[in-house]
Parts: sequence; C-alpha cells; structure tokens
Amino acid sequence: LDLDCLAHEKRDADIESWSLEFAKAFPKNAGEFKGIYRTSINTQVVKVANNDKASVSEIKAAIEKSQSADLRGASDKEKIMHAHNLVVLAQHVGDDAVLMSAYSSLLAIRSLPTADREATLASQVGFYEKKLDFKSAYHTALKMKFPALKTSEKELKLGTLADLASLSAAQTHYNKALAKGLSGNAEMSVRQRLVLLSSHPAKELKKQSSHMKSSPRLLADTALLIYAKNHNANELGFILHNPRLASQPAVRFINKQPFYGKQLRLNQKIASHKLDTKNDRRLSKSIQARLKLLKEADKSLAEAIRLKDFTAQIMALSTVQKENYRLTYDLMGTPAPKGLNARE
Repeated sequence: LDLDCLAHEKRDADIESWSLEFAKAFPKNAGEFKGIYRTSINTQVVKVANNDKASVSEIKAAIEKSQSADLRGASDKEKIMHAHNLVVLAQHVGDDAVLMSAYSSLLAIRSLPTADREATLASQVGFYEKKLDFKSAYHTALKMKFPALKTSEKELKLGTLADLASLSAAQTHYNKALAKGLSGNAEMSVRQRLVLLSSHPAKELKKQSSHMKSSPRLLADTALLIYAKNHNANELGFILHNPRLASQPAVRFINKQPFYGKQLRLNQKIASHKLDTKNDRRLSKSIQARLKLLKEADKSLAEAIRLKDFTAQIMALSTVQKENYRLTYDLMGTPAPKGLNARE
C-alpha cells in the first residue's frame, strides 16, 4: 500500500529504495518487490531519455543509475528494455563505451526478436563505419541476415566492407555477388574492382573484358589504372589495339606515352650532332647525316599529328624549327669549298 501511494505521487526514487527494503523485510515476496524496484529505475531512466531538455549531467546520472541496477531475476523483456534505454542515453551524450556495451547486452539475450537483433547489428556496423573501423564492421555484418536485400546485394555489401578493410575476402564476396546476378552499374564497378585487386590485373582485365564491353569507357579507364601502376603497355595490347576502343581518351593517352620518350631521345641525338669542317668530304658527309636526322624529326612531327596530341605536336614542331634553324646557321659558318673562284 505504501508503494502504491508513492507510485500515485510519482515518487519513483523513493519507490526504488523502499522496494529494496521491503524485499529484505519480506523474503517470500522478494521477487515481486525487486520487480517493482527495476520498474522504478526504468521509469526514472525513461523520463530522462525522453526529456529533450535534460542536461548532460542528468543523462550521465541516469546512465549510472541504469548500469548499477541489479537485474538478477529480471525477465528478458526487462533486460531488453534496460539495454534500449542505455542505447538512447549513450547516444545523447556520445558515450561510445556505454553504447557498445548496451549493444552487446542486447545481442547476448537469446530471446531478442530477430528484427531487433538485425537492427542492433546494423547499428554496430554503422558505429564502426563512422569510426572507419571497417574490419570490425565487416565481421559484425557477417552475423547479419540482411532480409531486405537480395543475395547479390548482401554479398556486395560484405565485399565492400571487406575491401575497405583490405581483407582478401573482398574478392570472394564480389565473385559471389556476380554469380548471384548482380547487374547494372554495380556489376561494372565490381568487375573493375576485381581487376584492380588481382595480383595479375592485366590478365584479370582480359578475363572480365567480355563482360565489360558494354561500357567501353570503363574498360579503357581500367586499363589506364593498370598502366599507371606498371607502365607496361605490352600486356594491354588487347585493349590498346582494339578498334572499338581507339577513340577512348584513356587508350589515346596510353598509346601516346612512348612518343614522349622517343622525341626526347631524338632531340638529344640531333642537338649533339655537329658538322665536321676538317675537309670538304667530311663536311659533306656530316651534312648528309644532319639532313637524315632532320628527316627523322619530320617523321616524328607527322606521328605527333596522327596522335592528335597537342603536347606531342609542340615538342616535335619545336625540334623541327630549332634544328632547321641551327643547320642554316651552321652552314653559314662553314668555310667555302676549295677550288671555287671569287664569284662562286
């Protein structure tokens, strides 16, 4: 009756202390009084959790009260409510330790409804993702059923988390997602990712290329990513010499890379050449050699024009202009051949 009066007056703190005293005074009814004790704590905690104006100190006090509660003899329903309250309070003050402890408490309850278990695991995964702890997020997600997702989507989710965590399991999940019918942009992204994760990316790209042909831009861009790592164009011949991909910017970029090195070497070769003025025969021979080099420069310019690359064209044109001018200047400085008269 005393407890009923306190309840009527909403004196929950007094109910909490009195119910424990009654439990000691009346051992036969201890279970009932302890149930009242737990209810009073829950009522106090819920009031704080539902109060948008509650201060941080009030919330922390509610957390401490909830954590210190004696749950021996409590039903699973009570334990679930207790853990849910802690989750709400911990989220209000950003207490990660209390939050994760509450999640663990919920998952430890065998009778936790399937939907609640799934939601709790999802919350844990979200927590780890925010902390960029993708390894923990992945291992937690493995426990989930993902009832709202297709099998292919589930495997994609798991593969992405494993990938972010740099785990080899990513490839297994990605392949399962494809096997289960993953399609559209997601399929293309996964196939590209499998190529980049492979220890032999060029071989993997060749394997995936038949499935990626509907997206030539992605196919070419993937080849460029491989080339950026090893600068080996030879192993990408099946992409670089494919007429259907010739106009792709990535393919054009790779195909023009050898030109730059060749042009620089040609520049050095021509620049280092000097006319031999020791005698007429040697001068004539060296002039012919220079002219041959200038023909190579002209060919290089023609190649740059075919590549339709502005940088290549500027490099080649600069060489042609500079070296033709240098040859003219060099010829003007050579002595006149012997045997010529004054007029000649």
